Amino acid sequence: MIRNKRTYLTVFVIMVLFGLVACSRQPAVLTFVSDLHTPQICGALPKQPDYQVRQFTFYISGLELLIDEQWQPVDFFPTEYQAEHTAMIDLTPHCDDASVQTQVQVPLAVGYHHFSSAEAIRFAIGVPFTHNHKDPLTQPAPLNESSMFWSWQRGYKFLRWDLQHNDTGHGWSFHLGSVGCTSASALRAPTQPCSSPNQVTISMKKDSNDGYIFVEAQKLLNDVNLDNSTGCMFHLPEEADCQPLLNHIQQPWITWLNR
Repeated sequence: MIRNKRTYLTVFVIMVLFGLVACSRQPAVLTFVSDLHTPQICGALPKQPDYQVRQFTFYISGLELLIDEQWQPVDFFPTEYQAEHTAMIDLTPHCDDASVQTQVQVPLAVGYHHFSSAEAIRFAIGVPFTHNHKDPLTQPAPLNESSMFWSWQRGYKFLRWDLQHNDTGHGWSFHLGSVGCTSASALRAPTQPCSSPNQVTISMKKDSNDGYIFVEAQKLLNDVNLDNSTGCMFHLPEEADCQPLLNHIQQPWITWLNR
């Protein structure tokens, strides 16, 4: 009888240990949520409900965790939406078709236990220069998304935000990417970094371990009159909204969310 009890106890301990090991190997996951997905205003801006979101997509790269006062680089777990160093976040609301899935979850190539030790997190909105000017037809996901590509010379749109007025059809767009990229033609990749890379670093304190990140898109539009603007796509120097948007995107519009 004692031997059986010891056997059961041994088996139980082994099972617990295996469970702990399995849990520690589970990848940590970041989940992005936004102010564009509340049931009352699905797809509409919280403060400008006459405008509907047509696309809201951005790339993140260079993710790091602050552990014991040291920033440690962390790769992404490769999926159909992300490669080792770059992930795509697609927060485009699909209010009329619930079957269309947005891309809001980012598995990390690090275990949950390691992730829980982090005090802060940071990443860039952008694509690394070494990948930014390659042919999207030969790139792995998520850099094979043609709607996010300008040209070999200019590279990718790091963030694409398209709006349309419900009644007038007036369109507004913010396409963030590198400018000042020099090469022989638009079909040639530059050999040196662009003069204005326009990659934005997002840094935040990690207040919990649930991995939820809140994207408050409305904050980007402070002091921007949508009715009197077509936005900023870095096509012309006189695009008046470019500088305000570049200023706002440096502010804390992406933050850690405690649920």
